[in-house]
Amino acid sequence: MFEGVARHSRFGIALGKAAAKSAVKRNALKRTFFHIAEDVRNKLPRRDFLMMAGKGSGELIKDEQRKELEELFKRFAKW
Repeated sequence: MFEGVARHSRFGIALGKAAAKSAVKRNALKRTFFHIAEDVRNKLPRRDFLMMAGKGSGELIKDEQRKELEELFKRFAKW
């Protein structure tokens, strides 16, 4: 998380082949991340957020991905 000068929160995600071997799965993970980020954008402090997905992130079921990301953004909202 970085102090931002923007009027709203900005989000980025770093995904490598360790997260998911298939580009299709990596892109699906990115779409899930950005969709959830848009939903919570106004609840977060105005900062830049960069998430680095770890090994096996793409293997999670979409509902599990959503649940973990929502919990992560809830922790960010407390800062």
